[in-house]
Amino acid sequence: MASFYNVVFFLAVVVFVGVNGALLYFVTKYRRKPTDVTMPPQIHGSTAAEITWTVIPALIVLGLFGMSWSTMRSMDKKSAKPGVVINVQGFQWSWNFNYGNNFIVKPTKEVPVPMLVVPLNEPIRFVLTSDNVIHSFFLPDLLFKRDVIPGRQNEFEITIDTPSDYKGQCAEFCGTDHAKMNFVLRAVDRPHFDAWAKEAKAQSGAANCKGDAADSLEISAPAGQIAFDKDCLVAAANKAVKVTFSNGGGQPHNFAVSKSSTDLAPLGTTGKPIPSGSETDEIPAQPAGLYYFYCQVHPVMNGTYKVQ
Repeated sequence: MASFYNVVFFLAVVVFVGVNGALLYFVTKYRRKPTDVTMPPQIHGSTAAEITWTVIPALIVLGLFGMSWSTMRSMDKKSAKPGVVINVQGFQWSWNFNYGNNFIVKPTKEVPVPMLVVPLNEPIRFVLTSDNVIHSFFLPDLLFKRDVIPGRQNEFEITIDTPSDYKGQCAEFCGTDHAKMNFVLRAVDRPHFDAWAKEAKAQSGAANCKGDAADSLEISAPAGQIAFDKDCLVAAANKAVKVTFSNGGGQPHNFAVSKSSTDLAPLGTTGKPIPSGSETDEIPAQPAGLYYFYCQVHPVMNGTYKVQ
């Protein structure tokens, strides 16, 4: 991409110098002098000139088209087995990074700028989704930007060969706190990545989701917040579970359970989103395992639904 940019820049400089040089030359050489009293010879057509100023730009455009096509195919090429697949969810106004198996890196009050860690010298596939408005996943130092669009899944892969912390940001104005949508991508070697992933997963909500299984659960959303008051619920296996959801008001919310954070097809909900009040419904019986709960209006509100 950088090489292609340099080619385009060089051609633009050549065209700029050529056009403006010719303009200055003709303005200077053929300007009207006080001694000019008659009309100079007029050229009403030149086949050679017309062919020249048609063919040269056409060749430039065709060359740039070919290079653009080749560069885009190279940038969009995907490997058969990427080293890591990360599902990136943009929301107002931050990011969730889902590594799969209920292992999610998300912003917290203590660490508002989330960090995603990737291994060096391996294809890293990013799967981008948005829960409400258009965002843009931008890594300036890596020369890569891709839109994050509601209802559409965009993907790309990059392979990083230099260990470092790379700053990332949203590059699409998305609302009041757009400027806070920053993140850090840390590239490390595979042993360090594996060690980080093991420790981070052990500290994640899924690993720490413990408690006695119950067939009646309660959860709420505090007034004016886009958040649940719990990030872990433990339900009884193979039994329908009654869930009471209370909304303190300010934003419409509901409670839904799905298989995972990448498969949001609801297995059960407490009903349609409500602006305030409470509602109770049953979540159908599920076999033991780790599931996912979330708000269907604001998927950033989520947690682990453990069945045991």
